[in-house]
Amino acid sequence: MSFFPYKYFLPTRVECGNGLSNKTGEMIKELGATRVLIITDKGVRAANLLEGIEKSLLAVNIDYEIYDEVEPNPSAETIHKGTEYLKHHKSDAVLAIGGGSSIDSAKGIAVMATNPGDTLDYEGVGNLTIPSLPIQLQQGQGVK
Repeated sequence: MSFFPYKYFLPTRVECGNGLSNKTGEMIKELGATRVLIITDKGVRAANLLEGIEKSLLAVNIDYEIYDEVEPNPSAETIHKGTEYLKHHKSDAVLAIGGGSSIDSAKGIAVMATNPGDTLDYEGVGNLTIPSLPIQLQQGQGVK
Protein backbone atom coordinates (compact mmCIF):
# COMPACT_ATOMS: atom_id res chain seq x y z
CA MET A 1 0.00 0.00 0.00
CA SER A 2 1.44 3.40 -0.92
CA PHE A 3 0.42 6.82 0.32
CA PHE A 4 0.73 10.07 -1.55
CA PRO A 5 2.13 13.06 0.33
CA TYR A 6 -0.36 15.61 1.56
CA LYS A 7 -0.79 18.39 4.07
CA TYR A 8 -3.86 19.15 6.10
CA PHE A 9 -4.16 22.30 8.15
CA LEU A 10 -7.37 23.44 9.79
CA PRO A 11 -6.71 26.18 12.36
CA THR A 12 -9.13 25.10 15.06
CA ARG A 13 -8.93 26.07 18.72
CA VAL A 14 -11.04 24.03 21.16
CA GLU A 15 -11.89 25.41 24.62
CA CYS A 16 -13.86 23.49 27.22
CA GLY A 17 -14.50 24.55 30.81
CA ASN A 18 -16.54 26.60 33.22
CA GLY A 19 -16.96 30.32 32.67
CA LEU A 20 -15.70 30.40 29.08
CA SER A 21 -18.53 32.63 27.97
CA ASN A 22 -16.90 35.53 29.81
CA LYS A 23 -13.65 35.04 27.86
CA THR A 24 -15.08 34.40 24.41
CA GLY A 25 -14.66 37.95 23.13
CA GLU A 26 -11.00 38.02 24.17
CA MET A 27 -10.35 34.66 22.49
CA ILE A 28 -12.00 35.77 19.26
CA LYS A 29 -10.05 39.03 19.33
CA GLU A 30 -6.81 36.99 19.61
CA LEU A 31 -7.72 35.42 16.26
CA GLY A 32 -7.72 38.89 14.70
CA ALA A 33 -11.41 38.66 13.90
CA THR A 34 -13.78 41.60 13.85
CA ARG A 35 -17.02 39.88 12.84
CA VAL A 36 -17.80 36.33 13.95
CA LEU A 37 -20.49 33.88 12.90
CA ILE A 38 -21.79 31.80 15.81
CA ILE A 39 -22.76 28.30 14.67
CA THR A 40 -25.20 26.47 16.93
CA ASP A 41 -28.58 24.76 17.03
CA LYS A 42 -32.02 25.99 18.03
CA GLY A 43 -31.88 24.10 21.35
CA VAL A 44 -28.72 25.86 22.52
CA ARG A 45 -30.16 29.19 21.47
CA ALA A 46 -33.55 28.54 23.13
CA ALA A 47 -31.78 27.57 26.38
CA ASN A 48 -30.21 31.08 26.46
CA LEU A 49 -26.71 29.59 26.46
CA LEU A 50 -25.45 32.35 24.16
CA GLU A 51 -26.23 35.27 26.48
CA GLY A 52 -22.83 35.46 28.18
CA ILE A 53 -21.03 34.86 24.90
CA GLU A 54 -22.89 37.70 23.21
CA LYS A 55 -22.06 40.06 26.09
CA SER A 56 -18.41 39.05 25.96
CA LEU A 57 -18.22 39.69 22.21
CA LEU A 58 -19.88 43.09 22.53
CA ALA A 59 -17.54 44.05 25.39
CA VAL A 60 -14.56 43.87 23.01
CA ASN A 61 -16.39 45.34 20.00
CA ILE A 62 -16.72 42.10 18.04
CA ASP A 63 -19.78 42.10 15.78
CA TYR A 64 -21.56 38.77 15.44
CA GLU A 65 -24.38 36.94 13.72
CA ILE A 66 -25.98 33.67 14.78
CA TYR A 67 -26.63 30.73 12.47
CA ASP A 68 -28.79 28.27 14.43
CA GLU A 69 -29.92 25.95 11.63
CA VAL A 70 -27.65 23.04 12.62
CA GLU A 71 -29.37 19.66 12.83
CA PRO A 72 -28.01 16.32 14.10
CA ASN A 73 -25.63 14.87 11.51
CA PRO A 74 -25.57 18.10 9.50
CA SER A 75 -26.20 17.88 5.78
CA ALA A 76 -24.23 19.41 2.93
CA GLU A 77 -27.20 21.77 2.50
CA THR A 78 -26.74 23.03 6.08
CA ILE A 79 -23.08 23.76 5.33
CA HIS A 80 -24.04 25.50 2.08
CA LYS A 81 -26.68 27.68 3.77
CA GLY A 82 -24.32 28.52 6.63
CA THR A 83 -21.58 29.47 4.19
CA GLU A 84 -23.93 31.76 2.29
CA TYR A 85 -25.02 33.32 5.59
CA LEU A 86 -21.38 33.85 6.59
CA LYS A 87 -20.50 35.47 3.27
CA HIS A 88 -23.60 37.68 3.32
CA HIS A 89 -22.65 39.02 6.76
CA LYS A 90 -18.93 39.24 5.89
CA SER A 91 -17.85 37.23 8.94
CA ASP A 92 -14.10 36.64 9.28
CA ALA A 93 -14.18 33.87 11.92
CA VAL A 94 -16.47 31.07 13.06
CA LEU A 95 -17.49 30.23 16.64
CA ALA A 96 -19.13 26.85 17.31
CA ILE A 97 -21.27 26.58 20.42
CA GLY A 98 -22.70 23.19 21.32
CA GLY A 99 -21.91 19.61 20.51
CA GLY A 100 -20.47 17.64 17.64
CA SER A 101 -22.97 18.71 15.00
CA SER A 102 -22.30 22.40 15.63
CA ILE A 103 -18.56 21.74 15.59
CA ASP A 104 -18.74 19.75 12.35
CA SER A 105 -20.89 22.43 10.75
CA ALA A 106 -18.52 25.20 11.87
CA LYS A 107 -15.53 23.39 10.38
CA GLY A 108 -17.37 22.82 7.09
CA ILE A 109 -18.57 26.43 6.89
CA ALA A 110 -15.10 27.78 7.69
CA VAL A 111 -13.58 25.63 4.95
CA MET A 112 -16.21 26.56 2.37
CA ALA A 113 -15.83 30.26 3.17
CA THR A 114 -12.38 30.20 1.56
CA ASN A 115 -12.64 27.36 -0.96
CA PRO A 116 -14.59 27.24 -4.22
CA GLY A 117 -17.23 24.72 -5.20
CA ASP A 118 -19.41 22.52 -3.04
CA THR A 119 -18.58 20.89 0.28
CA LEU A 120 -18.94 17.46 -1.33
CA ASP A 121 -16.07 18.35 -3.71
CA TYR A 122 -13.71 18.01 -0.75
CA GLU A 123 -14.57 14.51 0.43
CA GLY A 124 -11.47 12.43 0.95
CA VAL A 125 -7.93 13.18 2.03
CA GLY A 126 -5.74 15.99 0.78
CA ASN A 127 -8.35 17.82 -1.29
CA LEU A 128 -8.12 21.17 0.47
CA THR A 129 -5.50 23.60 -0.75
CA ILE A 130 -6.74 26.86 0.79
CA PRO A 131 -6.78 27.26 4.61
CA SER A 132 -10.14 27.85 6.28
CA LEU A 133 -11.26 30.86 8.28
CA PRO A 134 -10.23 30.75 11.96
CA ILE A 135 -12.47 28.54 14.10
CA GLN A 136 -13.10 28.76 17.86
CA LEU A 137 -14.96 25.87 19.47
CA GLN A 138 -16.65 25.89 22.85
CA GLN A 139 -18.34 22.75 24.01
CA GLY A 140 -20.22 21.26 26.88
CA GLN A 141 -21.00 22.60 30.34
CA GLY A 142 -19.76 25.98 31.31
CA VAL A 143 -20.78 27.67 28.09
CA LYS A 144 -23.25 29.92 29.88
